[in-house]
Order: sequence, then C-alpha cells, then structure tokens
Amino acid sequence: MTLSSRFTLPGQVRAVAAADPSGPLTVTSYGADPLTTVITRVDLSGKVAWQRSYPGTGRPQSRLSTDGILWVAYPDSGGRLLEGVLPDGSTGPSTRPERHLDEEVGAFVLLDDGFVISWVSASRLVRGERSRSTSVPEPRVARYTREGECLWSTPIVLGAVSFPGVVEMGDRTGWEIQPRRPWVPEEIGVDHWEPLLVSADRIAASFTDTRGGIGRTFFLNLESGETISATSPAPTGRKAIAGPGQFLIGSQGYGAFMTSLYGRDGAETASWASQGAMLVDRNGSVSGPELENHLRRDHASGGSHRTTPSWTGLR
Repeated sequence: MTLSSRFTLPGQVRAVAAADPSGPLTVTSYGADPLTTVITRVDLSGKVAWQRSYPGTGRPQSRLSTDGILWVAYPDSGGRLLEGVLPDGSTGPSTRPERHLDEEVGAFVLLDDGFVISWVSASRLVRGERSRSTSVPEPRVARYTREGECLWSTPIVLGAVSFPGVVEMGDRTGWEIQPRRPWVPEEIGVDHWEPLLVSADRIAASFTDTRGGIGRTFFLNLESGETISATSPAPTGRKAIAGPGQFLIGSQGYGAFMTSLYGRDGAETASWASQGAMLVDRNGSVSGPELENHLRRDHASGGSHRTTPSWTGLR
C-alpha cells in the first residue's frame, strides 16, 4: 500500500470526522497555543477548504452530527458554549448549557433532541490563580435540551481508588516497595479513550485519576440520570458500544490486560484477556487486535520488540 497524500495540520490532532468515506474531513486540533482550538475542513488530497480558530481549554472537543454540523465546545466570556459549524465553515446553531463555576466540558455526545455532557474541573491552566481560592467542583454527567436547559444532573463519586499493580515507596513503607494503599485522587478528569458513550437508553461515562491512570466507568439511565452500576477501579483502556445498552470496557496497565462486556443492567457478562480498539458489527460480533501484553527480548540484536498482532473475531 502506498500513500495517496500527506498534509500538515496545526498542533496536535484530537479528532477527525467525515460524513462520507470520500471526504471531506473535518479535523479538530490544537493551535500553536494549546489553549486554541482549530477546526480545519480538508479534502483527501490535502486541499484546505476553510479553517477556523476558537478559544480552547487544552482539551478540544467536537462532534459531527448526521446533518453535517460540527459541534464544538469552547469557553467564552459567558461560560462554556456549544456551537455548530456548518459545512461551509459559517456559524450555525449554538447553546450555552447551564453549568457550575470552574467547570469545563470533558466530553459530550449529541442526541436527537439535545446533549449529554461530562463535566470536570477546569484545568489549572484555565483556572489560573483561581485554583488557589476556589473549591474544585466534583465531576458530573448531565443531560440538556438543544436550548441548553438541564434535564438532570448526576454527581460522580469516584471515591478512593486502588489497584493491585500500583506500588509506592516512602516513609510509611520503610522505604520498601509495597502495594499502594487506597487513595483519593487530587484531580479527576474524563478517561482518555472513549470517555462518554450513549447506546439506546444507557450511558457509559468514564472518569479517571489524572495522575495515577486508575478510573471507573459509570453506567447511567439516559432518561432519568440514575446511576445503575459502576466498574471497579482499574487502569483505563479502550471502550466501545457493543449493542443496545451494552458496552465493551477495556483495561490495560499495572498488569491489567482485559476487555469486559457489560449488559443493559450494568453487570459484567463476559471478559477475555485482550485490549484494544474493538469493532462491533450489527449482529453483535466483536473483532479486534490480539496483542501480547509484554515486550519480548530479541537476543540477536540485544533489543526488545512487540510481537506481531493478530486480528481476532469474537461472538
């Protein structure tokens, strides 16, 4: 296979969306300043149709709707705004969801009639000096109408977290390496991989200790916001929608290497020793990469490498 084209975009690309495989692509990235969000419309040959910049938070968020409108979350003088960008680059509909002071949009999902938003504490870079005097808000998940009215808001209590593979060393361990005792995270953010998924009448919202990488996924009722269940604390991983109200939750790190299937009732129904970007077809069959969770020594060169992944289908 050869490259048909290659082109450069500003900063770090965070999201790529397309309404059709033939393009064009709508790319969300950082600008030269990490607190700038840049939206670029480009065809597959690299020709840029238009480019727009917005104030950013260091965590650019965008979602493409089925009608071709790209929704962008960004801060302005009035708080946090969700704005639609039309296919020609012009400004479309917008909404200002009700929020608390010093919150930012960690992730959001478009619904036919509104939005679901995971709110987290704004980064210290965004809060600036206020981080010293203002209490840090707890994370929450909320549902809104397209006009920004809040239908429900559910607080997220991550609680003390722990995991067997996490160790510590210090005064209280006699300077010996020992399993770390449960700890309360100082800063909680949305998960790096697929932090917010909606399927049928269920939500899977994932939050994590931003410093330790241990997190949990909370399963909520879309209609009421009721918390149905939550996973046990574990290293974060890839996730996917597995069917109506069903989700795949992966975990990798600190010795973990697992994917679990959760049903509509929030209970784990299956698990297997694999983790990666899983694809699920309309019949519920799961396909994904199978990797060994370690580096194997190459004795000939004195180096190490990952073994070649295989592609496996599961039912």
